[in-house]
Amino acid sequence: MLASIEVEPIPPEQIVNAAHDAGEKIMTFGQGLSEPAIITSVTAAGIVILVGLVLAALGVTKRILSAGVCIVLGAGIMYMLVNQPLEIVGIIKGFIGSIFGAIKGGAAS
Repeated sequence: MLASIEVEPIPPEQIVNAAHDAGEKIMTFGQGLSEPAIITSVTAAGIVILVGLVLAALGVTKRILSAGVCIVLGAGIMYMLVNQPLEIVGIIKGFIGSIFGAIKGGAAS
């Protein structure tokens, strides 16, 4: 004889709440890690920029200096994305909305 298994569906609210809680925990964890990572990357960028300035002054190469500046820019972007996620999403949403608004307005003419 085959045994029957009763399967009860998981309520959607429980799934949404679990996903929301997991997202908040991950965001808090990421924000906790971002500050030491930013300090480390800015320190590394400072060293790279100093070496790059010396090499650029000697006429050897400017690529090291460019790499240091890019590290600083990357650290700034990382800080904004991790610590200001809602504002970044709002800016992107507004930008996309304005593009599609312009496309709709241009197509209707």
